[in-house]
Amino acid sequence: MRVLHISSAKTFGGGEKHLVDLCRGLTENGHQIFIALRPTCEWKEQLSFLPAENIFTVSIRNSFGLLSSKKLAAFVKANDIEIIHAHLGRDYITAAIVARLVGSLRCVLTRHVLFQLKPFNRFILTNVERVIAVSEDVRLSLAGVFESRKVIVINNGSGSLPKSDDERHRLRQIVRSRLGIMGDEIAIGVVGTLSEIKGQDLAIAAIEKLGRPGPIKLFLVGKGGTSKDPFATTLKDMAQSSSCVEDVVFIDHVEDVEEFLCGLDILLSPSRSESFGLVVLEAMLVGVPVVATPSRGAALLLDRGECGFISDGFEPESLANSLRRCLEDIRLRDEKRGKAVKRAAEMFTLRKMVEKTEGVYLELVGRNVS
Repeated sequence: MRVLHISSAKTFGGGEKHLVDLCRGLTENGHQIFIALRPTCEWKEQLSFLPAENIFTVSIRNSFGLLSSKKLAAFVKANDIEIIHAHLGRDYITAAIVARLVGSLRCVLTRHVLFQLKPFNRFILTNVERVIAVSEDVRLSLAGVFESRKVIVINNGSGSLPKSDDERHRLRQIVRSRLGIMGDEIAIGVVGTLSEIKGQDLAIAAIEKLGRPGPIKLFLVGKGGTSKDPFATTLKDMAQSSSCVEDVVFIDHVEDVEEFLCGLDILLSPSRSESFGLVVLEAMLVGVPVVATPSRGAALLLDRGECGFISDGFEPESLANSLRRCLEDIRLRDEKRGKAVKRAAEMFTLRKMVEKTEGVYLELVGRNVS
């Protein structure tokens, strides 16, 4: 099959990792994959496995960019593309318009977030044939916008494999040395765009309420701090006024998230809303204990607390209590960690995600699913 993916995302996050992994998996299965990116995309190098001519740059300025749609339609026709697949909400209408301009083109969307789509999408996206929801809760959030028959749940998946104890220990030593983590320091990490919804402020407040069970370093990995969203500045101000100021480390980006996670004692997921949570899944696979707020994504991945520590609420005190329990109850922590590795490796694999998405495509173009 010949499939065009669209993403106008500028920075690289969980949704973009999902897209890159999907494109790589589909390519390995023998399909011709194309992708349309914005000119200012910062993660184009992540797609180095695609031929340069398969990557199309186009400025998608807003949902109703007719000029962009016409350029995409011309690219679709020139490359005999059969399916167009959009991954961000602001790209949905563009994909639907392109599908209308190219009559034979099938239109697929992926929904990664729990935010409700605006009601007018119900009338504009009528030619969308399938919507992939990354969780059951996301599927429920789409009710009223798309017919139920059009929506299918395909969980995110990871291509990583569980690591042996020796490999995990080797990577742990390398990462901790690189980050300057001393032997007795507890390394806690939060990975995600610096934003209120990701809850890094809750993480800082929770660490402060822990009561110092030992020397702690909190790593906040992610970009942020635009003029429109000065949340990163707010976080740095919190760190400056906090009693743990010297223990908060801001990192814009890490090249290998999986490797970074191996250096942590705990992955903290303080999100106020999370539809899935790829970094939680990655932590589970590498055997890093997870402490999370009760977001829907954490509840799904951690089997409602069987495979990690989920706080009772979204308050710093509640999160601190779960962190404290994880730090103090070594037996329970190891038990949950073992269950997490097994659950992640069996239920949330990249192979399953790619094969199910491939099945959606094959159904739409009228080919047998083998």
